[in-house]
Amino acid sequence: MRLSFLEITNVRNLQHVSIDPNPRTNFIVGPNGSGKTSFLEAISLLSNGRSFRAPDAKKLIRKEAKEFVVFSTVYSERFGTARVGFSKDTAGNTTARIDGKTQNRVSALAKLVPSISIDTTSIELIEGGPSSRRGMLDWGMFHV
Repeated sequence: MRLSFLEITNVRNLQHVSIDPNPRTNFIVGPNGSGKTSFLEAISLLSNGRSFRAPDAKKLIRKEAKEFVVFSTVYSERFGTARVGFSKDTAGNTTARIDGKTQNRVSALAKLVPSISIDTTSIELIEGGPSSRRGMLDWGMFHV
């Protein structure tokens, strides 16, 4: 899967970000508090409708805003090119769209934008019990 365009609006401290990522490698750099993690959270939202940091995606809406929107054009060999979007408003309404069509389930996005977060709690996969590993394998098999 490759993001060929990404637009983020009102996610945490990111008012509006629009980029055309390099198809091979991208580095996300900046000082503390500049939005690096918020940028990664936006990709996570686009993938599965959840943040890897906050349990309630509604809390990711920038303080002055009524909703956040994450939009991307993605490409995969399996599905080709698709336009994918995810939004949530302060009332808690969630919208997931693929090629302009509203999806009944946010999980439809995961097929086109599979992502996984590896952070300090990921050591649980190695040192934790089998349920942690099974959960990771189940998630991975969902995308095969």
